[in-house]
Amino acid sequence: MGDRVRAAEESTEEKPAAPVIVRPEPAVSNRQSADLLSGPAAAAARVDDVVGLGGPAGNRATAQWLGAGSAAPAPAPGPAPVVPQKAPAPGGQQNPAPQGTTAAVQPPPTDWIESLPPHIKQQIDNFTDAQVKSADQGDKRLTDLRTQHRITFMETMRWAMGNDDGVIKKHFQEIDSINVGDSDELWLHVSARERLAAVKSDLEAQGIPLPQTTVGLGMRADHLNRADKGRGWFTHAVGFAIDFRALQTPKISDDRLITLFQLITGGRPDMKTSVESEARIDLEIKMGQGTAKPEDSKKLLDSIEAEYTRLTEGSEKFKTDLPKATLDRLREVENARYGVALAKRALVRLLKRTKPKPATKDEIAAARQAVPEAEERYQKIKAEVLPELPKLFAPWTKKIDDRIAEIDKHFADRGVDVEKLTSDFGLDERDKKISQLRAAEARLTGAAGANVGKVLQLHRDALDLQARIDAAKGALPDPDNGWGADLGKVEEATTAVLHGLDPLEGALADLVPKAKLEVKPAAPVKPGTLKQETIAALRKAAERLGPRFTELAVKIVPAAATFDQTDADLTAAKEDVAARRKYREDKAAEIGGGTDKASMAKGRATLQDLIKEKFELITLKSVKDSLLTNANGFVFGDKLEPHNPMLDQLLGVTPDTKGGFFTPDADGGEAAEKEAKAGTYSPEHGYGLVFIKTMVSHGFEPGMAWRGGSDPMHFELAEGRRFLTSAGAQPVVAGTTPPSP
Repeated sequence: MGDRVRAAEESTEEKPAAPVIVRPEPAVSNRQSADLLSGPAAAAARVDDVVGLGGPAGNRATAQWLGAGSAAPAPAPGPAPVVPQKAPAPGGQQNPAPQGTTAAVQPPPTDWIESLPPHIKQQIDNFTDAQVKSADQGDKRLTDLRTQHRITFMETMRWAMGNDDGVIKKHFQEIDSINVGDSDELWLHVSARERLAAVKSDLEAQGIPLPQTTVGLGMRADHLNRADKGRGWFTHAVGFAIDFRALQTPKISDDRLITLFQLITGGRPDMKTSVESEARIDLEIKMGQGTAKPEDSKKLLDSIEAEYTRLTEGSEKFKTDLPKATLDRLREVENARYGVALAKRALVRLLKRTKPKPATKDEIAAARQAVPEAEERYQKIKAEVLPELPKLFAPWTKKIDDRIAEIDKHFADRGVDVEKLTSDFGLDERDKKISQLRAAEARLTGAAGANVGKVLQLHRDALDLQARIDAAKGALPDPDNGWGADLGKVEEATTAVLHGLDPLEGALADLVPKAKLEVKPAAPVKPGTLKQETIAALRKAAERLGPRFTELAVKIVPAAATFDQTDADLTAAKEDVAARRKYREDKAAEIGGGTDKASMAKGRATLQDLIKEKFELITLKSVKDSLLTNANGFVFGDKLEPHNPMLDQLLGVTPDTKGGFFTPDADGGEAAEKEAKAGTYSPEHGYGLVFIKTMVSHGFEPGMAWRGGSDPMHFELAEGRRFLTSAGAQPVVAGTTPPSP
């Protein structure tokens, strides 16, 4: 809940605007500013654009003008954090380095992987069938990639399972397949296979077949890109997890779907069991090992049964809550979508047909033409239905509006501003932003520090040149032979740089507050005999000043503009956080009736309830918008999904699935009993209450009990999960001893 509250606040609250840096003529982009000072048209902008700007406008305004609309380029991302090589396990293959030398980091051993079954190797290598074939034939690029993927796999498994390479090797050697019928296989670790076999035996004794599935071991390239995944994520990757009936029991984590289900049915789409989280894992481990207290096991299984009833009834209510006319209209869309799939399948069948005879050219041509025609019908019906959505979902949007009004009244009754009330997570996120802005300022200051000496030297050189020009002017012959005009042009260019340096140093002073930018006046130069060579030398010196100024301005000006805005953003962010914290405390005292400890606790508890309702309010508005506009395919999409599916799929109007949030298999009667007696894995029967309770009884954790994101298709061996989350410290017992006779 906390993460969702935080995310919702960050994406929807109206935040106070930071003080705006006023610039006369903002550039379109950072690139435009850079082009102005150093691009193809820079010649006219370099010196002339800074002449005369130093006085009336002031240093900061001039610097802002020079960097109008610009921002310093974002720093290039640094190298990815290096995962430290873990120390080898005792008895490992790495030898200690001689004393006084640095040991080279040795890659983990991977040669044993080659002896694994092809199915497991292919997942480790993350190769397609074609890539496997090419690599086996010696394709160097792919063989090198295979080597790297296997090294990364071992590094990930050392992190997930502990540093003992022997444990990792033994674990993956114990993964094997189960023949689940129709030439299909389910790959699992021996521990999960052993427990699943016990489940199968118990179910069959009651005339119930085990549901058929092939979704077990699945690395899905997660071992190659661990990112921020926790160890518990990898239960599929190591063969501890199994998924059943994905399309009829989909994973639901979209807050819009969770909130909508709760609004329509009165409850959440996940199970609330007698014990939660790690306490449930502890109990499931004991249940699987036969050491749980009977009363604890019964309490858990009873709570699962009660929630199973609630979920099945709620799923059915959800499917039937809308008027029949609405469901029929949505069904038209889904029938058209399914028609596209059927047309594509028909074409594939014709292309593959060899018996009784191959398809004719005319048959294939007709089948090819049927695909775009079906697609056209589908797009047409979608376009027709889209503007009808407000009418079709009017019963639900009214419920949403009623609930929004109810929440608004709660806030109004308490005198709380819904926008100003901020959760702890929302405040933490703002604190993170403040830290990021401070770090950005520090980076800008550090980068600008390297230019301080260069700007000072340019200023000294320009002053020295002006002193030489003054001396030359004093030595002009009378009457003037034309050298005065030449000196005037040299002085104009020098003065332009000096005037430009004034605001540039102002900008640099803001970037590097501790920098000392004072420059002493140049010592006067005594006039001497003026020669043509003197004029030429002065002209050459002046010509060198301009490019040096431009080079520095290109670096400093955008950074100054970015620093100004960053500083303004930082000030606004700090003031915003302070105001929000104060608002919460003031309201807590007001609602609680005082500032004493008990009153503040009472007020804070009320505010926490309102924060939860604020999240609900934000989500309800998002749900309504999604219902009315089909935002991101919320109502109807182009395919069925096992994770956060389109609403049509959940409503059961799709012809290619049963629909619903939670739709167990129908009672198979004699057909199911026949499958159980034969020991077959059933594609249609078995997934139901007895199956779920039996899985839990044998130590499997049900994903449907996960708060904040129900995953009813998913079961994972509780011992296996604990093995991973403890980084191998708590070993798996299942599968280590032969089964009882």
